[in-house]
Amino acid sequence: ANLRNEFTRFELLNTKPFFEGLKVVRMYPKRKTDFQEIVMEVDPSNYQIRRLRFAHSDGSRSEFIFLSIRTNTGLRSSLFDFKVPPGVDVVQGLGQ
Repeated sequence: ANLRNEFTRFELLNTKPFFEGLKVVRMYPKRKTDFQEIVMEVDPSNYQIRRLRFAHSDGSRSEFIFLSIRTNTGLRSSLFDFKVPPGVDVVQGLGQ
């Protein structure tokens, strides 16, 4: 997805990132969602997202830190085939 289609504003922040050398960007969603903003820390050399922080509309926060990132490792595509377990209802999210 194109981030410009999903977010109204982007701010490059001057805050200290979790990992040295990363760029910190705050984004605000266009549509009403369950979060107010997302702050992501990006490696400018390869554009990999290394940290994500979500400020949810209910005041809670979530954070994800990505370590030991490996790309193009030759994983079989079948690893990404989702098989719905018996008795599970699949609910489509927004924009699906």
